Amino acid sequence: MKITLALLLAAFLFTTNNHKSASVFISPVSPDFEIVSDFGMRTHPILNTHRFHSGVDFNVPVNTTVFAAADGVVSFVGETEVDGLKVIITHENGFETEYAHLSAFNVETGRSIKQGDEIAKSGQTGIAQNVVLHFSIKKDGEFVDPEGFIYNK
Repeated sequence: MKITLALLLAAFLFTTNNHKSASVFISPVSPDFEIVSDFGMRTHPILNTHRFHSGVDFNVPVNTTVFAAADGVVSFVGETEVDGLKVIITHENGFETEYAHLSAFNVETGRSIKQGDEIAKSGQTGIAQNVVLHFSIKKDGEFVDPEGFIYNK
């Protein structure tokens, strides 16, 4: 069996971050798109307040295809005031991924998803200054920095 460099890197990242998980996440958009807003404290670009940013924002054109980062089950499809159109997928080992500011989605709650399945299109819904894909990962209910988990960015 051939083990790819990307999978070895993912295993290393999980080990060095003290996470015990077999989950491996891919980027929810093409790795060609850059991250324009990082995880952590920042000045919100619209609200102009210093606040926690629960994920990363990818700079993408409107209607860019959004992919499931890992196998799982869709646990939420809908709209919130802040995140706009949003999809949440529950994964094994206590992980959950969130995809926000979407223009459209093509999944429904309860649907089983495979890594790489098309789940949505990017947009500028909710409180978003530009067209971005906001991507978050939770581990056991706590937000974690997605950049430490995506192996093909």
